[in-house]
Amino acid sequence: MAAPLNPKGAKSDKLWRAAIMRAVCRLETDERPKDAKPEQRLERLADALVAQGLDGEVPALKEIGDRLDGRAVQTIGVAALPVEDLLDQLDGKAPEDTGETED
Repeated sequence: MAAPLNPKGAKSDKLWRAAIMRAVCRLETDERPKDAKPEQRLERLADALVAQGLDGEVPALKEIGDRLDGRAVQTIGVAALPVEDLLDQLDGKAPEDTGETED
């Protein structure tokens, strides 16, 4: 297996994560004093997400599920072809007509 393109690893590829962390650090209101730590601000955001989930908000429920269980793996259906047909396609030949019809 080849080495990853980014020697710093996957964490530095998370542009959205970095942008959200910067936005959290910029937050300043009466309820969220500027001297609050970013971790405390993230805790408040997490509390808000959970509250939305408890209210039945589907996007919040999906986000919570994705964060806890990971995103569902997407499956891709592949039709089984005889090896000879695959080799013919690689060689640029048209597959032979077997007389069978596709459903």
